[in-house]
Amino acid sequence: MKKQKSKRKEALGNSLLVLLRKEPLEKITVDQICREAGVHRSTFYRYFADKFDLLKYSFLTFMIAELDPHETINSVVTMIGNDKPLFRNVLINNNDVTLLNVIINMLSEQLLRGSKEDTENFTDINWIRNVLSTSKVPEMTAKMIAGGVLTIVVDWVEQNFQTPEEEIINFFRDFMP
Repeated sequence: MKKQKSKRKEALGNSLLVLLRKEPLEKITVDQICREAGVHRSTFYRYFADKFDLLKYSFLTFMIAELDPHETINSVVTMIGNDKPLFRNVLINNNDVTLLNVIINMLSEQLLRGSKEDTENFTDINWIRNVLSTSKVPEMTAKMIAGGVLTIVVDWVEQNFQTPEEEIINFFRDFMP
């Protein structure tokens, strides 16, 4: 039974991601998601409160797997650069503060995990490693860094990816001497 539940949730999450590559989140309906997933509307509501709840699940389930905890910033920029339509449709015209908080929390947890697990292999940006390792409150510091990174990334998406991906990564890398 748990496998079936997991498969249905996964199908709904994948369906949302497929639809997000075609149109903005605001225009996607629960009916569209259910049709794409091949499940009944009642199945959707058994697992999720609304499409924003499903979006959070999808980000946490599918996107977190893409992030390398030792190169979090590079992973985020590369992931967004590789799936521009999806992130444009999620980040632009989306006023859901909860989603931004989910992304900030996800990013800050990755930064903390990468810096704690194996400092020698934490090849993410040196200044981030130094700041996190010397901070009296590393959790708060990681959230501050994640918020700044997300602000730059959202601006990059809003500017239709005019700045080359490598330039964004270099900006983060060279931000502090």
